[in-house]
Amino acid sequence: ADIEAPNEGVKTGKLQQIANGFVYDEDGVAKWYGFEKFTWIKHAVGYIHGSVIIVYQFLAELAVLKEMFPEALVLADDPARAQEAWNAGRCKILLLHPRSAGHGLNLQDGGCEMIALSPCWSLPLPAVFDGGELIGSWPPDGPRPSTRSWPAASGWPQRRLRRLPSDHR
Repeated sequence: ADIEAPNEGVKTGKLQQIANGFVYDEDGVAKWYGFEKFTWIKHAVGYIHGSVIIVYQFLAELAVLKEMFPEALVLADDPARAQEAWNAGRCKILLLHPRSAGHGLNLQDGGCEMIALSPCWSLPLPAVFDGGELIGSWPPDGPRPSTRSWPAASGWPQRRLRRLPSDHR
């Protein structure tokens, strides 16, 4: 299918979608062509054996994550409740968008694992992805485990794009 973009801003958005394994069509419906990262995330969450934050970029990704992990809390739905549940250890999976979590949260008590589902496209947001502003950003009282980030899309878009014919680059 052809993808049309009337300007550079729309083109950038479409390229972000492609790098994430789908494209929104003209009706706003996500057309998926790659679920590899979701398979990887399912395995990673099983491997972690503890609480994990999963950072998503698009509503289409959030919909898939909510279906995969119905027990997960979504930060944007009720930030105060999600933060309290995370820090109390009652939330095993927290789904969040980086723009809703970059400042003003204290998520240091609920866990130390984070999966970045998508590449970071905004310069101010990499700190969110490496845990710098979400978990482990304030000096804890006493010893704590180190923060670990798992980039689900690391290298994935490049491998996918190499399979496209050269006239599509």
